[in-house]
Parts: sequence; C-alpha cells; structure tokens
Amino acid sequence: MNDTLTPDVVGRRVSVNGECATVRFHGTVPPVAGLWLGVEWDNPERGKHDGSHEGTVYFKCSHPTGGSFIRPHKANFGVDFLTALRDRYEDEPEDDAKKQIVTIGNIPVETIGFGSVIKKQSQLSELRDISLRSCAVSCAGDKGDIASTCPNIRVVNLSQNLLSAWEEVTGIAEQLRHLEVLDLSENKLQFPPGSPAPVGTFSALKVLVLNRTGITWAEVLHCAQGWPALEELYLKSNNISISERPADVLQLVRLLDLSSNQSIDENQLFLIAYLPRLERLILGDVGISSLHFPDAGVGCKTAMFPSLQSLVLDDNRISQWSFINELDKLQSLHSLSCLRNPLTVGSEAKTHLQFIIAKIGQLRTLNRCEVGATAGVFEARKQVTENAKDTVFEYCGGRQTWLSFRDPPGGAARGRAGLPEGVREGVERGGWAPGSRPGQAQRGVPGRPPQIPSPLPHGLWITIHRFLFLK
Repeated sequence: MNDTLTPDVVGRRVSVNGECATVRFHGTVPPVAGLWLGVEWDNPERGKHDGSHEGTVYFKCSHPTGGSFIRPHKANFGVDFLTALRDRYEDEPEDDAKKQIVTIGNIPVETIGFGSVIKKQSQLSELRDISLRSCAVSCAGDKGDIASTCPNIRVVNLSQNLLSAWEEVTGIAEQLRHLEVLDLSENKLQFPPGSPAPVGTFSALKVLVLNRTGITWAEVLHCAQGWPALEELYLKSNNISISERPADVLQLVRLLDLSSNQSIDENQLFLIAYLPRLERLILGDVGISSLHFPDAGVGCKTAMFPSLQSLVLDDNRISQWSFINELDKLQSLHSLSCLRNPLTVGSEAKTHLQFIIAKIGQLRTLNRCEVGATAGVFEARKQVTENAKDTVFEYCGGRQTWLSFRDPPGGAARGRAGLPEGVREGVERGGWAPGSRPGQAQRGVPGRPPQIPSPLPHGLWITIHRFLFLK
C-alpha cells in the first residue's frame, strides 16, 4: 500500500505482520514528515499509546496502550472474496497432512486444499463448504463475480478477516443464494443505522456466528429483519446488554449463544423469555448469580421459555439453591450444564450434583453426562420423587419438610406420586426433622415417616433424605 491514501480509510480494517487493527486516523503527525495511519489494535498489548503524541490527541482508543502510528505502506488492507477463494482453493498443493476441521456453530467444516479433497472441489463452481478464515478478506469485489463463479456455496467461514462494514457482508451474501451457514467471528464490523439488507439477501440463512464482532443488541434486532429463516445465532463476547424484546424477529431461533457478555442479568433474560422456538440457551460466563420467575410459585411451571430444553450456565456465580429451585419451573428443561460455579465445585461437588438431579425432576443430562449414570440417583428419583415432586409435595428455600402419603381406596395417590408399595400415610408439611421418633404426631395427625421398602438401596435413601431435609 502506498502513501497516497484518501481520508476514507478511517474505519477500515488492516493487518500488519499478522496482527489486526482498525484505522482511526490518517494524516500528518508533526514534527515527523509524511503521512501516518493511527491504528487501534485488536490486541491492546501490541500498541504503545492511547492515540496521542506529545500532548496532541489524534484518535482515541478503548485501551490506554491500544494505539500505534504506522506508515501506510506497512498496512495490508486485504483482498476481495474471490481473490481469497482462488488463493485458497486453486493454488494449494496436495498435502493430506494439512487437513483441518473448523467448527462453524455446531457444524464441522473440512478446509480444502488437501489430497482427494482438492480433486473433488477443484472447480470453484462445485464448492459448497468453504473456509476463508484469516485470509484477509475485506470486500465483496465486483458485483456479480461471486454469483457467476461459485453459486453453490452453502457454508462460509469468514472469521478473523478484515471486513469492516455490514454492507460488505451483504455484498457477498446477496450473490450466494443458497447460503445457510455464515461465520463472521472476529471481524470488527460497523452495522448500518438505516434499512436492513435487501429482502432475500439472507433468505436461506440458518446459522449465523457473530462472536467478537462488536455488535449491539439493537443492531442484532435491526439486522434480524433480514434473517427470516435463522435458527442458530451466536453472539459470544460482544459486551451485549439486552435492551428490548424481539418483536417479529428471531421467531424461529432454536439456539442462542450469549456467553461471555458480562452485562447480562436475569431481568434482561426476561426480555427474550417468549421466543417461541428457543430450545437451547448458552449463558456461560455472563456473571449471573440469581434467577426468579415472577409468574410461577413453588411447584408451578413458568410460562417463560416455553420450548427451552437445554441450558448452559458454566462459569457463573451460582451459589444458592434457590437458583436451582427456579430452574425446575421451566416446562421443558431436560439438559443442564453448570460447571465451575460456586455451588458445583469443592469437596461437596458430587453431593450437590445429586441434589440438582433430585430438584429438577425432568433432567436427563447434567454437565454433559446422562443422569442415569450419576451414582444411581436417577433410579431413586424415578421411584420416589420424579412424579411426586410436581403432584404432591413442594421443597423450597431450604425449609425442613416432611411429607408422607395416604392411599385413598385403590391407591390412587400412590399411583399418581409414582411411589413404591408401602408408603401409606397422610400428606403433611410440618416440623418433622431427622432424628424424630417414628410414630410421633405431626400437628395432631397421627402418623409415621414412610418406610422405604427394601428394594431401594440404603445409599439412595440417604440421598433422598438429604434432598428433603438439607439446604
């Protein structure tokens, strides 16, 4: 790149010796002669200052050491989409040893240029899945060239490139009519304040990855008007705050990844609680510590997140059982991951995981493991607590609760509760605590603690005993 750049380079993305940055300034920096570019590095440790020199502020950085001045000829402003595609897919030598698998969302994509793969996809017009990660793509190129050269592409990885504006993305996408999966991670994009992409640009798009792009929630909702078929949306590490409810957008989204957005709290989550198709929500490392569904009391189900089956809460600040109790109010929750939370680490971690299984009656998977393989607790819950939990008893707030069950004629109560034979007492909520004398009256009602029949292993009874009586 020569030193005769125009001022419109400000805002563009550049690469310098493999490090990416955004141009924040173009001009002279006295007393040194010549033109300079002031850049803000993606990696602030690469810089030297905050955009000022000898007391004069030339540009601003978000980090005090994120800026540098460089000569224009040292900056690589990137290449267009087709140039990168040809460099990657036409000129690669055959070498099976270089085979790589890149995951876009949940879809593994084999990068091309290796042995039999290059033979299969030697013709650009036949390409369907491509990865141009870190290929310095900065623009779409001449209009129509992509559509005429590689019209069958369905999966594109454009992560860690030099795209600086959403308009360049739409310029690429509008020529790929079959595009279903698009990864734009680590492109610092500017999103348009005006109209969204032309109708039909992203008509087939099902998976969109926007991790570390700097997008805001308002920009998500604005652009989402052009994503009518979107099913998976990844928004990791964007410092997002959910500011408003999605209205007539994102209605088909089944998976939403909001991990590593530290500004999100429980009140913001309620704004997305009525997405009708949302089945999997990823909230790892958002800093959440509390949760309460105001529309549902103890033992009731919330109307929020009606389709949510899988919830990821790894690396948060969950330390109270009240949080876990609230999760049992979710209608469809079957899978939970809560690794590396205060409640699930330490010497009591294994016992606490058993409590979580007992408290959330419908769990099938906990921390990516089948519940049935977790210390036998699943069988105990099936026999004693799974159905009874919703139909007969409540447990919340660490309150000591003793419940026994009376059989009306025909044993209907026992059947509804899923209880084993031999449990035949009245339903009571009272002060019975571990160590009370069997047969002791409960609030004036004669009775005795239910006797767990011999087929239930003693160790599992201990687990249930703790579930009922311990915080």
